[in-house]
Amino acid sequence: MTRPQGARRLAGLAALMAMLLAALLIWPPDLRSDAAAIFSDRGEQFDPLQSPAGRDGLVLITGPRAQAAASARQIAQVLKADPALARVQLAPVAPSREVLDWLFRHRLHLAPRDAADLRPPALEARNHAARSALSSAQGAVLAEYLLRDPTGAFADLIERVQAQLPKVPLAEGVWRSRDDEAALLFISLRDAPFDARATQALVEKVSALAKRDGLRADLIGPRLIAAQVSAHTGAMASLTSGIAGGLLVLWLLIVFRAPLALAVMMLPLVIGLCVGLLSVQALFGQVHVIALGFGGALTGLALDYPLHLAGHGAQRRHARRVILLGAATTALAFLMMLGAGVSVLGQIGVFVATGLIAAALCACLLPPMSSAPRIAPLLRLAEKWRLPRASAFALIALAALLFVLYPPTQPAPKADLPQALARAVTDLPKKLPMPSARYALRIEAADLAQLSQRGAQMRPAIEQAIAAGALERATLIGDIIKMRGARVPARPELALGDFEQALRSAGMAAGYASVQYQAYREALTTPPPRLPDLAALPELAPILARLEQTPEGLREWVPLFGASEDLAAHLGPLPQGVAFLDLAKPVRDGLARLRQGALIWFAVGIIAALGFLGLALRDHHALARIALLGAAGLSLSAALANLISPGLSIYEIVALTLLTGISVDYGLLAASANASPGNRAQVTAARRSILLCASTTLIAFATMACSPVGILQQIGLTVSFGVLMIAALTLAQVRRDQMETGDD
Repeated sequence: MTRPQGARRLAGLAALMAMLLAALLIWPPDLRSDAAAIFSDRGEQFDPLQSPAGRDGLVLITGPRAQAAASARQIAQVLKADPALARVQLAPVAPSREVLDWLFRHRLHLAPRDAADLRPPALEARNHAARSALSSAQGAVLAEYLLRDPTGAFADLIERVQAQLPKVPLAEGVWRSRDDEAALLFISLRDAPFDARATQALVEKVSALAKRDGLRADLIGPRLIAAQVSAHTGAMASLTSGIAGGLLVLWLLIVFRAPLALAVMMLPLVIGLCVGLLSVQALFGQVHVIALGFGGALTGLALDYPLHLAGHGAQRRHARRVILLGAATTALAFLMMLGAGVSVLGQIGVFVATGLIAAALCACLLPPMSSAPRIAPLLRLAEKWRLPRASAFALIALAALLFVLYPPTQPAPKADLPQALARAVTDLPKKLPMPSARYALRIEAADLAQLSQRGAQMRPAIEQAIAAGALERATLIGDIIKMRGARVPARPELALGDFEQALRSAGMAAGYASVQYQAYREALTTPPPRLPDLAALPELAPILARLEQTPEGLREWVPLFGASEDLAAHLGPLPQGVAFLDLAKPVRDGLARLRQGALIWFAVGIIAALGFLGLALRDHHALARIALLGAAGLSLSAALANLISPGLSIYEIVALTLLTGISVDYGLLAASANASPGNRAQVTAARRSILLCASTTLIAFATMACSPVGILQQIGLTVSFGVLMIAALTLAQVRRDQMETGDD
């Protein structure tokens, strides 16, 4: 290739990269992090982060009492103006006149009376209590309502509403933790799809406000924790990528001693990443962060292609065929993931497959490097490298033994919490009672009356669980709203004389009976309340936050405090419309389905790739060698990863798919060299190419294996083990075949 031709190709590739980058700027990927994408595309989906409990949160402002209280009040004012929040509360809120009037009108529906409550002696006792309440500050506010309602419905309702306030002390006008170390803010995020970046921005804003006052803010809640874990993992991934990238650039500068060569080799990788992103966005309408995270699979393979060409030097024409065949084989293996019917797996398959093909084609268009890689010490070591003929079989047997002794299981979902957040979560039980993050009850009903009745049916089972020590407490909306339907009182008609008699017995003016009687008649004729009526009253928001409208009616989420692992057994058979939820189970089951789908379609992909490779090579001996070396490297890598971190997760399975591509590439180079036993230059080029690619892959993934984030560790360890095994076996295979032909 002449220099002008090479320059034109480089200019064309640079222009293509610029157009792809411009396309990403004009049509940026719609990044998603919703959990629904890890579930099957068929059937019901459930995401705990979308439930009312998932949107609730707590802000702890740690510091001196007065200073923390002042900061909490300021932060509360800022958050109340934030459109992302539906509720912010830092102290008990006295109900407004509007709310009190509404509760008073609907009192007989929300707190229906029994026959005993409506007899003259009971009315007399309520009149005495109302008069006594006038002497207290709180009673003075409610005195008018209490005097007008001797049935006790309003007093009962107010008492039950107040019982729902957090069971924590009050100081400096704000709620304090039980250990008196932090001021508390209770918040609820608006009912909207979970956005990790927007939620993390909220966390950072609150933390900055507290830090400005010399205090520390911890935000705890399902969505708040998920956002912080996502941000922490992203930051650690960026740091790891930066360190690995720096080491990689340093190594390649040592090897090539030409900065321009590095820039040229990055062109296929950048083009491949852009093509992969645009392909996923076009086919799925979004890009999930999990699929984006597995861009490392694309990076690990796409960077190998220009390195293969550089390692082959004058043998470039031969290397191009190997690169294109390897890319097509690996792309086919990844594309098989589309058959799993899971959005994330399909996105990973499309992202890596299209990106690999684009990167391979672009790599084949690169002009020759001006300088060959300098890795003579490694080449001399490879020439002396020997392994027994049965080494691959021995490694497979060792891996099988390890799998028998330590069988891989589905690992439990783990969250790598930032250190400060982990400390706050651990200390939380000391500060205030918090509902279980794992268990909850769900009650579904057609209307408020049926919801109240089903809650009443559930109450005995809850009391039984509390008595058995399996539960501390549970608050149902039915404990507050006790509706019985259209006929509210057991005795619907009280005469005016009943009120007059009760007032005289209490030593009060009988003339006030007309006021009480009129209020009673108005409450009897008031229509039953509907959910929109309650939702319009801001003071009732904390109570109604657990209630949501559904096409079938209403759904209540009941938080459970102090729930034990065997709570379900203590609750016994549940009434109709009531379900006991293990909130972790949908995620656990979804991850299990994702893992199972990845395993199945990983196997299907390997079979399809080997079939394609066999048709392309038409050499069953070479195909057998490639399959055997790949099986040895993959099986031992998986066994060692399982030994270090029990359980093979979805991350390690996709890492094995990456190793499949690497083993195919290395195996094709070895098969190509072995096909020409008299061509020593081709043998040296194959060794140089394998060593060069293996060294760069090891630098990247060994750095990842040292990350404090568990996910990155799993991927890094699995790929590092696999690359070492595959490279060692492939180099030994090249050496052995050359010795057998007498050309060494």
